[in-house]
Amino acid sequence: MLDALENGQIDAAFRPRGTKVLWHAPGISPEAALNAAVISKPQSSPNAVNDTMTVHPCDVPTLRPSGYGRAALVNSTRDASPDLWDWTTDTIFDVKGCGVAQGCTPRAKRHATGLLTLAEGLQEVLMEEMVRTLLVHADIGLETARCLALVDLGATGYCPPEYGFPDRQPAVLMMREAHRRPVDNRLCIDEPTLLQGALSLELWLRHLGLTTTKRAFAFRLARAEHGLSVCRVKTEFTVPRDHPVYEDMARHLSASDGPCFATYPNVQFTHPHLQDGRRRIVDFGHFNFLTHPGDPLVLRLRDAAFEWGPSLGPGDLAWLEPGQQATALRSALILAPDEANACLEAYRLPTSVRSRIGWYDVLCLWLALELQRTSDPSALVAAEIARQRAAVECAMDRLRGA
Repeated sequence: MLDALENGQIDAAFRPRGTKVLWHAPGISPEAALNAAVISKPQSSPNAVNDTMTVHPCDVPTLRPSGYGRAALVNSTRDASPDLWDWTTDTIFDVKGCGVAQGCTPRAKRHATGLLTLAEGLQEVLMEEMVRTLLVHADIGLETARCLALVDLGATGYCPPEYGFPDRQPAVLMMREAHRRPVDNRLCIDEPTLLQGALSLELWLRHLGLTTTKRAFAFRLARAEHGLSVCRVKTEFTVPRDHPVYEDMARHLSASDGPCFATYPNVQFTHPHLQDGRRRIVDFGHFNFLTHPGDPLVLRLRDAAFEWGPSLGPGDLAWLEPGQQATALRSALILAPDEANACLEAYRLPTSVRSRIGWYDVLCLWLALELQRTSDPSALVAAEIARQRAAVECAMDRLRGA
């Protein structure tokens, strides 16, 4: 953790006025969460992404390791320079949603807003809890970097459409266990253990109908005149027939040569933890329930150079389809149709947007609405965490009995 000082920058941030704790994990005090509630100086200035925030004028030092976007490390114990922090006794959080770095400008596009919206934060908290419960049973040697608190910033912010949520929502901060990630924030070809861990996690999640993949960021594969056409988001390129991965990827296309979508286990790992030396899984906002179980899986390494690992698809021996326990988990968590419709009506979403929102996203949107109406938001989130944990345990019992 200490080498983050060598690969990052020290930014001065402000504490916003009017913040409040929406939820905190057992053992985390609301005071500690509020003391770590900061917003970067560029984010607190007038911009096109969020409401103008009223802040306390005193500077709060934060540490933003290289490659971080909307997160920074904040010392809740004392406002000291990061080079004076005591990593063993100070209460240090990784704070997500605290704004863009010094020298940057918040923009209304993916990975550039600097913000975390309420439904996004709730989804990440709930998914981290579900995955942590699953890993207890999976016994594949992985742990999560825990989500510890959600704090309301008292302002609304923009959410890019790719995330599948309404474009304006309350902005929040999410406090996580302090950690540091690789500079490029990706799995790399030189770490086969991490690649295997990512694949193992993805296959375990599929038992319950969960996934780390997202169709919005999948690769569209189609045959082309000189090889294989690959398109992802707004990037398109061709893999020639003599490329080492051509045959492995082309086999997933149907007999009619129609296009297909290939996804990849999107698992972010931390550097070894300061206390126990183990890596942890972090960032659960893209985890969701599986909607396209037939999409092939690729161990994506560096897509710019098209250095892909082996792939798995329907028909391969290691391929897994969601079982009865996945249906049971979905049935236990999904909102009743009238509640779901009322939730979408409350957000005034057009039909074109509704068609892109998954049922679990609707559940998080509903919970976001309820949080804004209740006098005890922390108890409401805790109750939902307990409900979802119980549903996962029940699904695991079904899996063991299968």
